[in-house]
Amino acid sequence: MMSDWTDSGSKHYRAETDWLKIREKWTKEQQGIKTKGVLGNARFEKMIDRVRSKLCELGVNPEFMGFYFAYAEALYKSQIEMGWMVDRVREHQILRDRWETRGLDPLILDELDKILIFNKTAP
Repeated sequence: MMSDWTDSGSKHYRAETDWLKIREKWTKEQQGIKTKGVLGNARFEKMIDRVRSKLCELGVNPEFMGFYFAYAEALYKSQIEMGWMVDRVREHQILRDRWETRGLDPLILDELDKILIFNKTAP
């Protein structure tokens, strides 16, 4: 014989995992999810293209471009994910310190910052 809490828990689980309801919910949300993904990917690709053209303009050796792309991706991601300005500023300083100690040129990073820092206001 099941106790009351086990019985109510199993009923709750069955109600939450009704596959017809889940499929209906996913079908409704699927188009929005795809749209957000396409827009996010387009923004990311545009950012990578801008960084690539700036690195070529500055004459960066192609062997080192991957490191600058990694910095650009980390900075771009931090601006999107962090809601507070103080967090974005702190994360930027952490990223700069990390990548400068790895040997990246601070002057090139300054040029990339001009391109990459787009979120200059608090939410």
